[in-house]
Amino acid sequence: MTDFWQKLFPPFEVETAFGGHGDRGRRCGPVRGGAMVALCLVQLLAPCLALPVTAEPLALPAVVPPRQVELQGAKVPAWKATWDQARQAVRAGDYAAAVSLYETLFTQRQGIDEARWELAKIYLQLRQWQKAVALLEVLADAAPGRLDYLDALGVAMSEQAHWGRAIELFSKVRGKDPADLVAIKGMVRGLLALGREEEALPQLEDAYRREPENLELRLELARLAYKLGHYELARPHLVALAAVPSGGAAILRMTARVHEKLGLENLAVDYWQRLVTQLSDDDEAPATGGFF
Repeated sequence: MTDFWQKLFPPFEVETAFGGHGDRGRRCGPVRGGAMVALCLVQLLAPCLALPVTAEPLALPAVVPPRQVELQGAKVPAWKATWDQARQAVRAGDYAAAVSLYETLFTQRQGIDEARWELAKIYLQLRQWQKAVALLEVLADAAPGRLDYLDALGVAMSEQAHWGRAIELFSKVRGKDPADLVAIKGMVRGLLALGREEEALPQLEDAYRREPENLELRLELARLAYKLGHYELARPHLVALAAVPSGGAAILRMTARVHEKLGLENLAVDYWQRLVTQLSDDDEAPATGGFF
């Protein structure tokens, strides 16, 4: 029975009475034995959970075109043959050979920005962020209208935790293309890393509006809205997530609590009952993974 109650009300972090929504509260450890009833009451009446909210990993662009371009009726220049070999190495997944071939290409022919862009993307794939940045800074300065350069540079800056620079780059992209999802998610990631959660929330809403089928993104939005006390915003998302069979106990628990926050205790009861039933069933059945 003790194990069941620990599943229903797991250890959690609560805000202290003197902290704001952005402050981390004291961590409550597992409570056993006769203190279990007290834990249940604390859990039911606690101000809110300190929920982890993270942005999705940023997408990296494809390195080279999927097909080779062949020159007909003319002798292939040495630089073009080297470029073709470099691209073929990329397609084969041999990035070390590709890097060497691109370096040879640049000794044979200058000013091939598309080849430099391909090498920069290889460095992104290899997580060699500083090498990628060195190429991308030059490319972006030469062609400030290329939003893919700015996105890639923002990714590299984010991966090095240069959040201010990353946000600046993604903001530039959003100013020219508000629908750019790499920039939107990059903004979310950077703002959350800097603790600017209220600023991140509308960006996360925008990301979800553009990817409404993305359940993970919807979960991030619901969690952040709940954490910041925007319960009216969190509620419809949590209700929808709780309706997904693979949603899991954490979603049912949060959905019950958001209804209580809004004074809808009669609706909260249903989610608490579903949570109890699910945890009881879990004790009798093998564990299965949900989408969370």
